Amino acid sequence: MKLSIIIPAYNVEQYIGKCLDSVYKYPSSERDFEVIVIDDGSSDNTLTIANDIKYAHTNLKVIHKENEGVCTARNLGLEEAKGEYVMFVDADDWITMHWLTCSSPR
Repeated sequence: MKLSIIIPAYNVEQYIGKCLDSVYKYPSSERDFEVIVIDDGSSDNTLTIANDIKYAHTNLKVIHKENEGVCTARNLGLEEAKGEYVMFVDADDWITMHWLTCSSPR
């Protein structure tokens, strides 16, 4: 697996759907990357929304943990990541379709 995308999330029910939708517009096979959402003890519907989206994607992992802050959530994501490369995306952000371009050395 090439890429692990880690998304720490805390009380972002109004954004997490758009964030995840933007990640899955990436024109690549789900075998090439994984998405790890770390719900950091949200008290809103963030976890429910992420879990609902998880059922549509084989490479989406959702982890719920007690609230300890974004750094702890990111570190847990790093522990779970299996990709050769790691990218962090904030749950209240989204990415454009051509956010990543790769080229081979010549």
